[in-house]
Amino acid sequence: SYNWSTTSTEIPPTKLLKFAVTVSWPFGGGRRSYQLDSLLSDRKFGIEKVNGVAKVDHAIRVFTTYLEPGVAGDRSVVTATGPTAASTVTSRLTALAEQSARGGEISLVREGTPTTAATPLINPALSGATSAYGAPPDQTSIPNPAAAAPAVVGKHPNLCQDPSLLVGSGCVLKQVGYLSDSHTVGMSVGTAEDRPNASGGALTNPATPSTFGLYVDAQRNPAKNPLQLLLDTSYSDPATIQNPTLNVRPNANVPDNTACIPQLKTPDEPDGTGSTALCRSMFASTSALTSPLAPAGSRKVETLAWTGFAELRIFPSSIIPGSEGASKPIVEITNFAARVNCSATGNSSTVSSSASWSATLRFRKELNDNNRETKGSYETVYLTSLNFGDKIKKLKQDNPMVYEVPEPGAVVALPQQGDAYLFPKTTAVGIHPSYLTDLAGTAGQTTRDSVGGASATAQIPGALTLTTGPADPDVPQSAMNITLGALSCSAADRRT
Repeated sequence: SYNWSTTSTEIPPTKLLKFAVTVSWPFGGGRRSYQLDSLLSDRKFGIEKVNGVAKVDHAIRVFTTYLEPGVAGDRSVVTATGPTAASTVTSRLTALAEQSARGGEISLVREGTPTTAATPLINPALSGATSAYGAPPDQTSIPNPAAAAPAVVGKHPNLCQDPSLLVGSGCVLKQVGYLSDSHTVGMSVGTAEDRPNASGGALTNPATPSTFGLYVDAQRNPAKNPLQLLLDTSYSDPATIQNPTLNVRPNANVPDNTACIPQLKTPDEPDGTGSTALCRSMFASTSALTSPLAPAGSRKVETLAWTGFAELRIFPSSIIPGSEGASKPIVEITNFAARVNCSATGNSSTVSSSASWSATLRFRKELNDNNRETKGSYETVYLTSLNFGDKIKKLKQDNPMVYEVPEPGAVVALPQQGDAYLFPKTTAVGIHPSYLTDLAGTAGQTTRDSVGGASATAQIPGALTLTTGPADPDVPQSAMNITLGALSCSAADRRT
């Protein structure tokens, strides 16, 4: 009978007040938001005994911008996100467990202006397999896979696959992104014996190991790319596109992802005993587990977030002959693996957390600079969360030449643009083409705290971030922004 508009019933039916604070901000042509809910009351909700969260925000996230024909300034942004997963466990007066996972997502949004709102051009966004479970009741016998989704292709409604054509001509629409078939796997939630547990994940290419796991095709210019970035500009049947500007591929020779674990000792170390991760397909996996209180020596709340992929190809090029009828990339990252782990034991002396990642970076490099001969090979750099700083710094300082103008009369020539480099470079002849404008890494952060009971956190906000040069020299926004591995965990055990 409560009515806010009359004083006769102004006494609320409950002594609970809920606050919901929502913050939103523009991002990539659309908007993102975060909501915080809180309850105020004189009721005792119970002391938090267990809390654990593990999240993979994404295995990979890529976005790039397209200029649309017609109205000046019309820009649209495609965002492709790889698999995600999240595990959450809590225990106060009762135990709760939640698990979610998704195989990925592709969105395309026309950017807003001061007078117009952003408009989704793919609505709803394309999604991979998606699952979400909560306990109680316990759900520990969920079918595997819990959900499956077929491959999806995102197409731009206002652009043609062949950029020399217009949509009104009845052209094949441009493919802006692709996500392979995907599964959610290992899903389980339970709260038996007041011990909340959650685990699960998602992966791509479960049954098609020879195809793309994900791709994004930036806006390209066939008239200029062969003379500037030497990109492969072939436009094949949309169903079998060969050379998107960025693609993630599986490794069919690896049986599963059990060995896709960060390796911090690399093969180029002096004793030569290091190794690399061994990954099959793009995946995200999380878990949050609560062990029994007894025996005291093994009690803990442990959370784990883990992600990786086999191969990322950036800028397939016409100057590098490849296998399977496709060109090889200028830049390649293989066997990327990232992992965070948090363990709270109720004892400040044994609480622990860790954050680590590793990857193998390969890029095309001229064998001999300034000899007017186009001849190169791949250079390999092993990167880890321990050594990336010095190695990336040296790579930028050296700034290797990727392509050299051949002798006059050769089939391919760059007389106007000159030699191409991995990073931006200016010499006496002017500004040279470059494939990357930035490459950076982060070691991740970890904390351990004994205040109010032992707790631990770990976070990798983005193991590696890359920004490419523009795929279309006339459209600076056609650069691709790439983030690999965003994941985090936290754990607290305050049981008595």
